[in-house]
Amino acid sequence: MTITLLEIEERFESQLKSIDELANFDRFVLDLCINHIETLNERLKKGPPQITNQTYLAENTLRAIKTIRQNDSLRIQYQSIFNSCLVLQVSYFTSTLHDIFRQAFQRLAETNKLPEIKDDLKLSFKELTDFSFNLTNNIGELILKKKEISFQDMQSICKAYKTYFDIAIEKD
Repeated sequence: MTITLLEIEERFESQLKSIDELANFDRFVLDLCINHIETLNERLKKGPPQITNQTYLAENTLRAIKTIRQNDSLRIQYQSIFNSCLVLQVSYFTSTLHDIFRQAFQRLAETNKLPEIKDDLKLSFKELTDFSFNLTNNIGELILKKKEISFQDMQSICKAYKTYFDIAIEKD
């Protein structure tokens, strides 16, 4: 099944959103607690019976949780989750660039606009059979495999995009 560049982009945006939600899990929990305690506190104040004694209200608990939220006091405890989120984000990024590379080659092959590749690609009969002799849909994957292109670091990514698409990715 062929995926479009738009589908690749939408999937990547969805993945980034899920990472953002995970990285901000502590804030979500605190906001949920704050909302519930505020509601409880208002119900206690408005009665019946109306409670005005601070000892029986949730004011102090609410203030403490709001302070934790404002100061991001729990962020340090969530550091390993945050670090995992960064690793996951890089993984999604490299996977997306890999998919774009494959999709771009397929699209170029479909429109007879493949870039000139100076090196030969040697394919065995078994490899041709594995791809059902359909090189158009698999040209990107073949180049990745045969040229041992890795998207594990930005240097490899930049080199692959420069070599095959003449696209220079600027460092920022």
